[in-house]
Amino acid sequence: EVRPFNQPQATQSKALTFTDVEFWKNPDVFVALNSIDIDNKANLRVRAYVDGVSQQGLTWHIDSWSDTVLYSAGASIIAFNP
Repeated sequence: EVRPFNQPQATQSKALTFTDVEFWKNPDVFVALNSIDIDNKANLRVRAYVDGVSQQGLTWHIDSWSDTVLYSAGASIIAFNP
């Protein structure tokens, strides 16, 4: 939880530290939205992505734009070394 659902904002992000796993190089990352709650008065515009990927962690982002009101969203993240 980054913020209360009743305080919508266009951008959300948080740093994530890998604590229970060690990567031998910067991992590849798969990210997918698994829940979305938006206002029904605008189009669905939501983007989930990561940046700052390192062996120690990453920063995830879930953003909306234009007139989309994003109340909440969730994402699943898988980091792996192939």
